[in-house]
Amino acid sequence: MPIPSQLNNLLSKYMYHDNVTVCRQTNTIDDEGADDYAVQEIYSDILCKLYQSGKPFTVQNTDRQVDIITDLKLFLPPQYDVLPNDILKISRNGQEFLLNVVKSFKYKSHQEVTVKRKDEAR
Repeated sequence: MPIPSQLNNLLSKYMYHDNVTVCRQTNTIDDEGADDYAVQEIYSDILCKLYQSGKPFTVQNTDRQVDIITDLKLFLPPQYDVLPNDILKISRNGQEFLLNVVKSFKYKSHQEVTVKRKDEAR
């Protein structure tokens, strides 16, 4: 039976063909001494796999617009700590995706991150 490091090597070789940069809002203090937030890059260029789950998208009508929500999953190595609401910048086959983390599930060989993308149609 393969050990987790061997599985991770196999995943990197055969499955992880995308890259992700993980950003997170952190507390900071502005020039006037007031509390503020800044987006900070936590991890850069992690090999990963972006995957579209069974249902392609959900449409929600609001008073002003139609929200199109795409449910996607991201697979990456388990040693990274990805938190809810982290911002993910994913590069896949020349395309760029900006996604938000919903929840991360860690396993010995990999982690599965549920992400959402919200587009507004007017």
